[in-house]
Amino acid sequence: MEAKQPGRRLPVDAWGADGEALVVDRRSGRRVAASSLPSFRTLMESDAGVVGIVPGQGWSVAHLDGGALEPILAWAVDRSGYGTPLTVTSEGYAGPHAVSNRSFFVPPGVAAEDSPYRWQPEAEER
Repeated sequence: MEAKQPGRRLPVDAWGADGEALVVDRRSGRRVAASSLPSFRTLMESDAGVVGIVPGQGWSVAHLDGGALEPILAWAVDRSGYGTPLTVTSEGYAGPHAVSNRSFFVPPGVAAEDSPYRWQPEAEER
């Protein structure tokens, strides 16, 4: 990311042949070296690292206190390869599921009580 104005950042659009970060200069309408912009300060890693969305394929979230299974609509995969489950929020939108130690994943075709991802208190006590 490149800071063009205080509080404003531009995403790196590509990398040059020499490894230099390139950003889109809106004034010229072309890619330029980030370091060529007058107020360039530094490159920063972005937290918005979602690189893909994978269908939920029958996975769901169960809760230790019972209740209905929540279907996982999709997995948001970040640049490190970690997946965040997306479920339906109370407002009816797809959003990241707030995973807690009171919930666990259930693979397709498996009953919640048989899930290999179910939290086992006795395993933690050992």
